[in-house]
Amino acid sequence: TKEPGAAEDKPPNAATEIKVSEDINISSTAEPVLEDFIKIVIFVINKGLYCLNIKDVIEVLEKATITFVPNTFSFVEGVMNLRGEIIPIISLRKKMGLNEDEEIKNVKIIVINYNKLIIGLKVDDVLEIIEVNPRIIQDSSKIANIGDLSFCSGIYNIDQRLIISLNLNNVLAKEK
Repeated sequence: TKEPGAAEDKPPNAATEIKVSEDINISSTAEPVLEDFIKIVIFVINKGLYCLNIKDVIEVLEKATITFVPNTFSFVEGVMNLRGEIIPIISLRKKMGLNEDEEIKNVKIIVINYNKLIIGLKVDDVLEIIEVNPRIIQDSSKIANIGDLSFCSGIYNIDQRLIISLNLNNVLAKEK
């Protein structure tokens, strides 16, 4: 018999699951707990919250040595060596027309697979990976009259936080 409060025996690869709210699940396994849920990576750009579907993300790097390359688009930070492969690093701040004057302490590189290309996206910080019900995303076309929201595929309202889901096709479209 177990004492009250004693930890239960779990198989070594069992998911540690925390139910946060009706629409959010956090799990320690790589696969979604519920088939209807998707995992998103939440990150910060200029104090705003953004996300990408985890299926597009290869890894998140905390430190990277970026080599400047002249005569590139203004949003290209340079290139880096990722285990022998040279990949471009794009500043999402610059790509989205945001100010990059202030010093950012927790800069991260989100390495993604975009149309079979490996690309690094420089962001201010990466906060968490969560599972969400994709049906709760709100269509950004409802607020399209406020400006160009082509970079946005929708907005999640999760625990009083508005999180903009990025449309990689439009964010990474070639410079006009």
